[in-house]
Amino acid sequence: MENKKRSIWRYGLVKLPLEVGSPAWYCRDGFWRKTEAVEKIIETASDYLIFESKHYRYCFEYQRDEGVVLCLAA
Repeated sequence: MENKKRSIWRYGLVKLPLEVGSPAWYCRDGFWRKTEAVEKIIETASDYLIFESKHYRYCFEYQRDEGVVLCLAA
């Protein structure tokens, strides 16, 4: 029986290309951080990315910060 992985939602930039077997690097609050090694890339799109590591499922949204700034500027 497979254990359900905890989902982690983040907004920001992910360094591409994302490679299975290597950690993912992402920028949050002006600092680059890394995840556990990527085990599976689930979905990629122009505005989000979903992948799994051994213990977590990561969901990154790229446009969230820009969208908030555009709403505030209007």
